[in-house]
Amino acid sequence: MQCCSSPPNTERLDSEPDFVGFITAVEPASGPGDAIGQVAVESHAGKMVRRHIVRVTKQTAIVRMEGETTRPLDFGSLRPKEWVKVWFSNPVKKPYPLQLTARQLMVTDRP
Repeated sequence: MQCCSSPPNTERLDSEPDFVGFITAVEPASGPGDAIGQVAVESHAGKMVRRHIVRVTKQTAIVRMEGETTRPLDFGSLRPKEWVKVWFSNPVKKPYPLQLTARQLMVTDRP
């Protein structure tokens, strides 16, 4: 599945990610619109489980970190249990689980 007609910016963001966790579910979008799908991402840091529902749009940069470089991915390449760093593009919509839109989603080998 191609994510968009013109590729989004896939340069690494200089800021720290808003959330780091692992994918627990990947759901493609089922209708027209800007969204191409959503992923459920969890973190079990400390003794607290944090869960986010992350909306992925045509403007979301999806990349895989390989050493010191990144390469673009399409939404269909995302798999449960992969570690991701997420930068959000919008404020919180619901209290729990948080439902946010990703500006960038980076798949990594480890947290």
